[in-house]
Amino acid sequence: VTVNLKNALQRFRDSSRGRFLWVDAICINQEDVTERTQQVKMMTEIYSRAPSVVIWLGDGDTDTDKAMDVIATLSSLLKTEFPDISKYLMGPNGTEFGISHVARILEKYQFQVQPVESDESAAASLSYLFGNPWFRRIWVLQEVARSWNTLVISGGKQVYWGELLFSHVWQNTFHKIPGPNGGIVERQHSITVVPTVWLSFAENGTSKRLHFFELCLRTREFRSTDPRDKIFGILALAEETWQIRHLPLELQPNYAKRAIEVYCDFTYGLIRLSKSLELLSAVDPIAVESALVSGKPLYSTLPSWVPTLTEGRGIARIFGYLKLYNAAGDTAAVPRSLDQGKTLILNGTRFTRVQHISPTFEEVGFQPKQDNMVGLIAVWAAFLKFTRSNPECPYADNLITTFIQTLTCCGFSNASAFRETIDSLPFDRILRTSLYPLLEADFASYWQEMDPSFRAFTALPNDRSRLQEQCAKGRARSFWVLLGNSIDSRRFFFTPDGYFGLGPSTIEPGDLVCILYGGDIPYILRENPVHRDDVEPAPALFTFIGECYVHGVMDGE
Repeated sequence: VTVNLKNALQRFRDSSRGRFLWVDAICINQEDVTERTQQVKMMTEIYSRAPSVVIWLGDGDTDTDKAMDVIATLSSLLKTEFPDISKYLMGPNGTEFGISHVARILEKYQFQVQPVESDESAAASLSYLFGNPWFRRIWVLQEVARSWNTLVISGGKQVYWGELLFSHVWQNTFHKIPGPNGGIVERQHSITVVPTVWLSFAENGTSKRLHFFELCLRTREFRSTDPRDKIFGILALAEETWQIRHLPLELQPNYAKRAIEVYCDFTYGLIRLSKSLELLSAVDPIAVESALVSGKPLYSTLPSWVPTLTEGRGIARIFGYLKLYNAAGDTAAVPRSLDQGKTLILNGTRFTRVQHISPTFEEVGFQPKQDNMVGLIAVWAAFLKFTRSNPECPYADNLITTFIQTLTCCGFSNASAFRETIDSLPFDRILRTSLYPLLEADFASYWQEMDPSFRAFTALPNDRSRLQEQCAKGRARSFWVLLGNSIDSRRFFFTPDGYFGLGPSTIEPGDLVCILYGGDIPYILRENPVHRDDVEPAPALFTFIGECYVHGVMDGE
C-alpha cells in the first residue's frame, strides 16, 4: 500500500460502520499476467455496479483548497440562478448545464471576497488543481465515465464531479470572453484545463459511448506505465469495443502479448471490425518523432500503418476526424495481413503521384499570427503559376476557393463559437470550411494586413476586387486560427495532372496519392524498393506516410 493510498483509505473510513471499497491497486495482483488480463475485462462491470465512486486527488494544500472552494462557490451560484438543477449538475443523460448557464454566472457574479479576490485568481486556482496528474491517467477514465454521482476529494474538501466539470467550463469560457474592442481578452496566466475527453463523457451521459477513433485521439495526452494500457484502458469505453468478452481475440486485452503485437493486432482488428480506415488518420510523424526523442523505443519498431496513440496533433488538426469527408464513397475496408501481422493488405486506387512539394511553413519561418506572410505569398505564387500553366488543372474556374479551402481543410468550430462569442463554447462542433459563409471575407481581412493592395492577385483582377470589397466583413484572427490548425507540420504538393493538396511534412516527390477502400480521405504511400528473384516477382510493398487533403477528390469523385 503506497503512502498516497494509505492516506486515501484513512480519509474514506467511517468511524461508525464498516465500508466496502474496491481499489484496483489492491484487488488486482499486478504481478500476475493472467489475473490482470481477466480483471481488465471486468473493470467496467465493477465500476458500473458500484453505488458510488470516489476520486482521491491527494492530501491537498492551500492552493488546492482554494480551487475546491471556487468549485463549490460556482456550483452554489449556479443552483441559486437555476433552482431546478440537481445537486450533481449531471445525471444518467449527461450534463444539466450548458454555455447559457456559464454566461449567466459570468454576467452576474464576480469573485470579490475570500477565498479568492477576483475571477482571474479563481481561474488561476483551477488551473493549479487541473494540473494534477490524476486527470491524465489512462485507467482512471473508467472510474468516472459510466458514473454521474462521483465524489471528488482533495484533502479535507469535497465536491461532485459535475460541479468540477462546470468550473472547468466556466474557466475555459472565462478565457474566451470578447474584450470591449473585439478580440479575446488576454489573461495574466497560462491556463491548464481538464482534458476534453472528460467533458465528452459528461455530455454523453451513461447511455452513449464515444467511437474508439475519437477516444484514442482525445486520450493521447493520458499516461500509462505500460504502453499496452493506452489500448486496454479505453476498450470498455468505446462504442465498437465495450463488450470486451465478445470481441475477436486480436482485440481483447492480453498481457501475454508484447506491446508491438498488441498495437499491430488491435489496429488490424479494429479495421476489420469497423470496415473503416479512420484509425489510420491517427498515424502521425510528429508523434513518432516525439516518442523517440522522449525515449520510447516501442514506437521505432511499429509498422508505418500503426498509430502510436501517444503525443501528436490536436484533435482539431486531423483531416479524418468527425467524417468531414468521404473520399472512398460507400466502399468498405476488407483488410488482410502478412508477416505475422506486420504487413497490412488493403484494396484501393492509385489516384496520382506527388510531383512538386512546397517547403513547410516552419522551414520558411512563417507563423499564422505573426506579421510575416512571405511564406504564404510564395505558396500562392507557386499555386497560381502551376495551375495556370497546367492544361489539365481542374481548378481553373475557382482558384481562390480552391486555395482557401485547402489552407483551412481541417474545418472550423461552429460559426457562433468561431466568431468569438460564448454562445457555444466549449461545446463546439467541427464543420467543413466550405460551410462557413465568412471564410473568404476572413481570408481577405487576413491577407490585407500584409498585402493591403492585394498585389499578389493582380493576375486575377475580378477576384482581387472581390477580396478588397470583403475585407471589412472579415476578421483576420478568425482566419489565422483556421490556418494554424491545418498547416502545422504539413506541406503543399502538386500532382502531374494539376491537383493541389496538403499532406504530411514527410512527403516526397514520387509518393503515391491513393484512395483506399473504407477511407474518408486520401492517403500518401511510398513504394518500397523490392528485391525480385528470377522465379516470381515480389508484390509491391509500401510505407504508409499519412493522410492528406486533395481538393476536388474528397467526396467520392
